[in-house]
Amino acid sequence: MFSLHGATTAQRRAIIPRADDPATVLPLWAAVAEQRPVVVNYVLCEHNTRPADEAALTQLLAPYAGRFVLLRLSSINPVHGSPLRPSAREADFIAALSRDLEGWVVSHHLSAGREAAAACGQLRSEILDLAPRISRTGQADTMG
Repeated sequence: MFSLHGATTAQRRAIIPRADDPATVLPLWAAVAEQRPVVVNYVLCEHNTRPADEAALTQLLAPYAGRFVLLRLSSINPVHGSPLRPSAREADFIAALSRDLEGWVVSHHLSAGREAAAACGQLRSEILDLAPRISRTGQADTMG
């Protein structure tokens, strides 16, 4: 599964600070998809479901019609401390992509990740408060 989370690099970096440019990464994932099935996952939140985002995402994904198994639109798993919020336009965004993105199977996953404390791409790295890893000897690993 490839997590996209935004039609532009700026949008992806709002969620994942060191995110790659989707225009650069998609061709690589399409090449992998020739060998094994790949799902493109897009988390729906208020910063990436505007009308302009519908057009940008459609334009970005159109050349890859039939190359990926599906476009999985996931409702955001709200996480305490995250600046990301659910979108009031979620239903309109899903309907627009389902209508305008030819050659793609578009699915919506409302409950994906709801039971998790956090899901991939839904927390920025500076929000995380992680305890140091414990080594097999029982000592904290502070080298990261």
